[in-house]
Amino acid sequence: GELYAWGDNECGELGDGTSGNGNNKNRPVRIGTATNWVKVTARGSHSLAINQDDELYAWGRNNHGQLGNGTSTNKNRPVRIGTSTNWVKVAAGDYHSLAINADGELYAWGHNNNGQLGNVILNDKNSPVKIGNEKNWVSVTAGFHHSLAINKDGELYASGRNHYGQLGDGTKSYEATPALVKK
Repeated sequence: GELYAWGDNECGELGDGTSGNGNNKNRPVRIGTATNWVKVTARGSHSLAINQDDELYAWGRNNHGQLGNGTSTNKNRPVRIGTSTNWVKVAAGDYHSLAINADGELYAWGHNNNGQLGNVILNDKNSPVKIGNEKNWVSVTAGFHHSLAINKDGELYASGRNHYGQLGDGTKSYEATPALVKK
């Protein structure tokens, strides 16, 4: 249950309390003293993790609110996101983040210039916002400026940037809400 990180640390994305290019690590360094980490994801200079108590933490670059802690300030150590203790899935995009709770609800935060948060309004969010009213989400992943989620019926939904057809809906138009991907 210990957490380790290595590599680029310009924005504190390693979570070891340091930041800046002079603090890059080419070997694993332990992050804090906790021994209860169960899930971790990283992308775009920020990281997110869930512990055994189903609490959600984030650290690293936060220029678009992708850490979800209500600010746009980088953090070089894990900071808890909200007070919920029911997070089960988490995904990091380049500048946005997604999570699913135990009730099957989908949340998103961070950069939203192409609708990748799926909440209709194209504004950045620095705290988790619930996406729709569904309570049947089971899996989630994030890309550069798009998001994908699967519900309990095995249906795939996509939102966000679609310049290269990455949403799979047969168009090249962005989607500001999760849209069903059909064959």
